[in-house]
Amino acid sequence: MAETVAARATVREARREAAKVRTKLLSQIDERRNPRSRVTVNDLIDRWLDVAKLEPTTRQGYVGKIEKHIRPTIGRVEVGKLDAETIDSLYAALRRCKEHCGGRPYVEHRTAVAHDCAGGDGVRACGPHRCMPLSDGSIRVIHSILKTSLNRAVRWKWIAVNPISFVEPPPIPAPVPADSRRSLADPGRGVPGSRLGHAGLAGDGGRCPQR
Repeated sequence: MAETVAARATVREARREAAKVRTKLLSQIDERRNPRSRVTVNDLIDRWLDVAKLEPTTRQGYVGKIEKHIRPTIGRVEVGKLDAETIDSLYAALRRCKEHCGGRPYVEHRTAVAHDCAGGDGVRACGPHRCMPLSDGSIRVIHSILKTSLNRAVRWKWIAVNPISFVEPPPIPAPVPADSRRSLADPGRGVPGSRLGHAGLAGDGGRCPQR
């Protein structure tokens, strides 16, 4: 754990600022060793959902991500012991397999009730699990849930520092310019004489007809 002290006008000011930073870092280390609250990530998520103002559809989507990807993986971790490495490891695991298989082979059953794995008569047979990554967009949603709920934990003085501030979510793709989208939809759009050009490409070796 480290922090850089910005340059100051005098040595005295620099030493004073360094002392403040040292005190803060020691406080953070003590918080890690002896968290003020033993609540888990599950407890925090429950409390945050109680007070968060969310649209019904947003809440439903968040709960789906929480139940599928947060509770089974880091839900039992104490909030005071959650760190950036744990969160980075979670994201890496989700990029490898959205089913959290951990590399263990198993059979994916098409239903939870008793059934014949062989299938037949138009019914899909059960088969070996194949890892599929969770999308970057879904990981960004999980990041947003953790960031917002952990910010509340800091505000409620459950923890001193939000560990997710040291974690980078997947980048948001750059938007495709409108002109590029139109070009992809219609390569000839906006090109003078494009209709004649297409005809020429098809029937005259790429030369436009003479007028």
